[in-house]
Amino acid sequence: RLSSSTGAVSGTPSAAGASMLYTITVMDQNGATATGSFTLAVNQTGSSAAKITVTPSSATVTDQQPPTLAVTVSGSGVTPTGVLTFSTGPAFVQQPLAGGKASFTVPSTMLTGGANALTVYYSGDATYSAGSGQTTVVEYPVVLTVPSMPTIAHGSSGSVTATVSAGSGYASTINLTCILTSAPQSAQVVPTCSVSPTGVALTKGATGSATLTVNASTPSLFTQAKPHITSRWPLACASLLGTLGLLLAPGKRRRLPALLMLLAMTLGLTAVTGCGTGVYTQYLPATGAATPGSYTFTVSGVDSKTPTITTNVATLTVTIQ
Repeated sequence: RLSSSTGAVSGTPSAAGASMLYTITVMDQNGATATGSFTLAVNQTGSSAAKITVTPSSATVTDQQPPTLAVTVSGSGVTPTGVLTFSTGPAFVQQPLAGGKASFTVPSTMLTGGANALTVYYSGDATYSAGSGQTTVVEYPVVLTVPSMPTIAHGSSGSVTATVSAGSGYASTINLTCILTSAPQSAQVVPTCSVSPTGVALTKGATGSATLTVNASTPSLFTQAKPHITSRWPLACASLLGTLGLLLAPGKRRRLPALLMLLAMTLGLTAVTGCGTGVYTQYLPATGAATPGSYTFTVSGVDSKTPTITTNVATLTVTIQ
């Protein structure tokens, strides 16, 4: 089946091992024609399943950053051979496997804003059956890239440079934030993350940068559980304790009836107001160095004027020794 609009030939071969000759003629609006021929060979493939893995050079791009797809075909036996096919939209690009691997460059024109599903097809060979692999590349108006940070010594700090890249249609300022989102359960003092500058001004297609600094010695906050007495009227609890003390004190036998009456009144009061114990969380300033361990910060950006324009969310993992 031939598509008159795209020129793509599609269909299901009726027999393996066949070789078919096709002649295609095209005509423009003025009546001029051109003819071309090609041979389509249908290969016999094996029955073993192959694993097709498609890995983009970057999962988040702008329209100025065409990604590359690295494709690996693997199996349980011999190294797969054959051909990979990738559709770029109006055309198909083929690459033969070399050592079970091949790559494709994705034209920036075929990507649209948001998530783009990209599929690579494997022809199969004498051992492996045909199959396909897929990946997703997300196009943003602005892309944020954060490198990994070296290990930070206890009580010191570390910095990395984040890169902000604008697409062809973006010209404004991106405000960046760096927020702690994961810490060891045993952490009492946590590190802080600062961004400088917080706002990165960009022109269309340009790049900017900001410094992310993780400080493991800056005073922060930690939590501490403290026991306490709960009562809607603290004097009721104090009166109860005082009355019990008088009853147990020596030499008070002659006043026992009066003290028993006082105890009864106090018990009635505490029954109404309530008296018990509990635990509450108290936030105290911490002046020591951050607790050693692995911490995760989330780095993201939002346009200074239009909050619906955002960057991708990047992760900065920091290890403090």
